[in-house]
Amino acid sequence: VVYTPNMVEKDRNQLIQDIKDKLASVQLISPEVRALMDARKKPEENTDERKNGYIKDLYLEESFAETKANLDKLVKSLVENADHQLNSDETAMKALVKKVDENKAKIMMALTYLNRYYDIKYGDMTIKNLMMFKP
Repeated sequence: VVYTPNMVEKDRNQLIQDIKDKLASVQLISPEVRALMDARKKPEENTDERKNGYIKDLYLEESFAETKANLDKLVKSLVENADHQLNSDETAMKALVKKVDENKAKIMMALTYLNRYYDIKYGDMTIKNLMMFKP
């Protein structure tokens, strides 16, 4: 896919800020993230305290903090990467923000996972960026 001036001319600052605000509200140890965990067979294994332990056992604290710290850059790149689908349709942008809000914990955990396991650097590029964005 070829980059066009149309992709970089558009002012998406408000959209980027809205998405960033939704994602930044997610905490690693939170009801939203606990809800993503599979239910275990024994009720005592499904308590909030146990689920918090399962989340901590993933060792994603550092990567999650790094992802949150880089949300400006990540969200900007993601929006620019999908910009051709948005055009100037206000309804599409509102639908995107709504979808992000409904799935913010999943998105943050996915970005954290990618950061943790695919942030392997090759010169100026990382595998994560090659997977997520247009090179």
